[in-house]
Amino acid sequence: MSDRLAVLMLHRFATCPQHTKGHSPTDLRSVLALLRASGVRLLSLDEAIAEYLHGDRSGAAGGPAVCFTVDDGYRDFMDAGLPTFEAFDCPVTCFIVPDVIDGKTWFWWDRLDFMLRRLPADQLALNVQGERFEVRRSTNEYSWQRPAVSMLKGRTEAFRADFLAELEARANVAIPSDVPEEYRVMTWDAIRECETRGVRFGAHSLSHPVLSQVSSTSAEQEILGSVQRLKTELRNPSSVFCYPYGLASDFGSREVEILRAGGVTHAVSAMPGLIGPSAEKGAELGELPWRIPRFAFDGRPAMALRQLLIA
Repeated sequence: MSDRLAVLMLHRFATCPQHTKGHSPTDLRSVLALLRASGVRLLSLDEAIAEYLHGDRSGAAGGPAVCFTVDDGYRDFMDAGLPTFEAFDCPVTCFIVPDVIDGKTWFWWDRLDFMLRRLPADQLALNVQGERFEVRRSTNEYSWQRPAVSMLKGRTEAFRADFLAELEARANVAIPSDVPEEYRVMTWDAIRECETRGVRFGAHSLSHPVLSQVSSTSAEQEILGSVQRLKTELRNPSSVFCYPYGLASDFGSREVEILRAGGVTHAVSAMPGLIGPSAEKGAELGELPWRIPRFAFDGRPAMALRQLLIA
């Protein structure tokens, strides 16, 4: 078994058979049991960074390792995800968005999902900034909602706002001021309770924009403002930042320099890749600490093990 690390990225958890959006705790339990039985080490993000990026292998037992991270801080992490991680003594780091926690906004993909599930007709035509779109009623996350999210993510913030406003007007679906239960994130009190249970929380920007699409001033506010907010609210926040979306087009050298200047020494991306022991790489790590790769976790048993042994 190779001596390398896979950092896994999760988002939501299915809290009951009726609420199936997200990872099944049963499947996650199967994966954790398999990893434990296979001798794979389950490391915290801090342990993984110390060992694999900075060569601190004093407490390392050798062999492959997996690190679990969860983005966005939905309430279902506390209700369904955390108890599963706790059952296997598996460390986890969660990245959160202060403006959403404070109720200033809710995630745009959740507003989209809310409206698509309530369309007055099976199909609706929209005209947004001169482009025509056909949207369909969404009965589950695998219908039109997923390609719509992919399309809108690549557009500007202004286009996304226009699209959602047009959809709201044409569908005659009013967006509630209070976030519906299905889309709620944890409160600060819930987050602090999770801290007492061993969860580390890191900053994921103030409002979850595509950082490469905003001005330098806004990017600095989003990054360093979120880092500072966690320091204010939490007892021991993680020093690791998580880029919103996190692909190569979503951040760049500007964002890395903002992190450096702000004293943030590590950041995770959503670009897949494995990390080998830094002891073999020497001291020169380049920008890896600010571009730590992560695999999207799909819930299949043995997925992480295959990545470690085959990828």
